[in-house]
Amino acid sequence: MKESVSTSTRVLGLLIELLGAERPRTKGRLRELPGYCALSDTAFESQFHRDKSALREAGILVECVAGKEDAYRISSQSFASSPLALDDLDAALVQLAVSAWNPREADPSLIDPKIAAHSTGVVPRAGRLTLGLEGAETVARIAWAIMDRRIVSFEYRSANGAFTRAVEPWRLVVRGRALYLWGADLDRAEQRLFRLSRFDSPVEFLGEPGDAGPVPQDLKDPFEAQLIAPWLLIREGGAPKIRCFLDEGDEVRQEQWRKARGEPGERGEWMSRILSEVEDVVVLEPEDLREEILDRLRVAHSWGEMNA
Repeated sequence: MKESVSTSTRVLGLLIELLGAERPRTKGRLRELPGYCALSDTAFESQFHRDKSALREAGILVECVAGKEDAYRISSQSFASSPLALDDLDAALVQLAVSAWNPREADPSLIDPKIAAHSTGVVPRAGRLTLGLEGAETVARIAWAIMDRRIVSFEYRSANGAFTRAVEPWRLVVRGRALYLWGADLDRAEQRLFRLSRFDSPVEFLGEPGDAGPVPQDLKDPFEAQLIAPWLLIREGGAPKIRCFLDEGDEVRQEQWRKARGEPGERGEWMSRILSEVEDVVVLEPEDLREEILDRLRVAHSWGEMNA
């Protein structure tokens, strides 16, 4: 049995195929796309016209070019109504769409300058995001949920296992090579970031449009609170990995230990670094980081005693 393709993925595929093509596409070529290849002639004609209408409602016009065989392209009028400006997230999502569909003629070296020309900030090539069709479907559904204020549900995989989450979505956030959903976690009653690569199920809608609360107006950078520059005691000759992330300007030597300040970094990253070399590191500040490290060590010790 052939796997069905969702409406949003099929329309996204049609758009990227036409945008990435230098020449108009014939119906024969379009029928090779995953959303159309399994359809009969009649079903294809009906579906193709519905998808063109869906794009038209979004302001994108698909025009027919007459010839020996009718062919289709995106009309230049689709983008002529107003100046186009892309922020970092917009540019990243365009890159995601291209990488997800990966049309044969879509050369990234040609696409990137076009994105940069309309960007208020250019997403660096080194930080290129890649996502498959399933990931593109996730992005599309989250974007719709944000616009319609719909609560979303999904299986999320973390260090503690996989759990079902219900979230009021606020923003899609780009950080480095990763894409995150930022919103209100209804299960924990707190705001939280969810990395899309850790979703273990399709995104489902809960309730009706408007059920999610409005997006807070005073939102700040969600990663700002997670950036820390901890004060540490490092054993002389130990913790070689952590030494790469110390601010050399702030250090005091105390016998066999060296007091130093770490470079600003994400809280989770510092947790991993410290735990990997915990025998040679003592956390001085911040206090909550020290307590969290100690809690994890106590849990690990209790597990060791139980399995002894």
